[in-house]
Amino acid sequence: MQDDGFIRSLWASSDVQSLGGSQVGSLSFRSLAQTDRLILSQIHRFSGKFDFVTGIPRSGLMLGTLLALHLNIPFVSLNDLVIGNHRQRMTQRPPLDRSPDRHAAELRGLVVDDSINLGNTTRKVRARLDWLRSEGIGLEYLAVYATASASGLVDHHLETLEQPRVFEWNFLHHAYTQKIAIDLDGILCVDGPREVSNDGGHYESYIANAQLKYKPSVPVGAIVTSRLSRYRGVTEAWLARHGIQYNQLIMLDLETAERRRELMVHAKFKADVYRELDAVLFVESEEWQAREIAQLSERPVCWLQGATIF
Repeated sequence: MQDDGFIRSLWASSDVQSLGGSQVGSLSFRSLAQTDRLILSQIHRFSGKFDFVTGIPRSGLMLGTLLALHLNIPFVSLNDLVIGNHRQRMTQRPPLDRSPDRHAAELRGLVVDDSINLGNTTRKVRARLDWLRSEGIGLEYLAVYATASASGLVDHHLETLEQPRVFEWNFLHHAYTQKIAIDLDGILCVDGPREVSNDGGHYESYIANAQLKYKPSVPVGAIVTSRLSRYRGVTEAWLARHGIQYNQLIMLDLETAERRRELMVHAKFKADVYRELDAVLFVESEEWQAREIAQLSERPVCWLQGATIF
């Protein structure tokens, strides 16, 4: 039953989903903290009913492990489950035996994914695991978030959440990334220390060698930065070196950093650009800027560090 190719295909396709013609208007965003609270609010639905949890790569691994820890039951990798090695648990607590709260003859497992839309991944996984029934292993399927039309494709879901939607853990790996405007410093690269935040050789040297922070898996709709446009060449070279793809790089057209500080146009510049873009979300590294961009643009802005939408 070994099929590493099947598991690899799930990893490769995870989160990089088609826009599917969905209306791109009001975007729903869920953070990991919100999702954990959602799981805990409904944990009673699963307590004592399952003997182990497995997760569908990639995001289902994270949420499945979280759920297994909350339920205090073993987590089994999908790869081990596919080959029938269900006792090769990834967690050390507790032994993989039937729950003392149940008297059923078979082992019961819960297969977790973060969300379901068209249901293609769930169908593929069901088809690969269906043979386990003959081994006395019964499986049920949970999508933490489901569209109304897809909720019937799983046994359980925790919240009905329509498209368009993105999550804290996939906003840079989803097709909707092409509809997102994103800050550069503090998001794609580490913010520079204040002593090199001025014009001049030290600053140019810093941004040329800035440390990578987040790397998108798909092209970003627009990178919008308060860096001066005079640094476009070194910025484009840095993005190319790190393999970051984007549709637009929009920079501030002022003569000097001193003039930028004098005008205090960071948030206003980004808000003005955001209003002109066909974007569903702006992702900002600084809280005060995120709040101001949201107020000025009257559109949703994500403060990434706080996983908050303004």
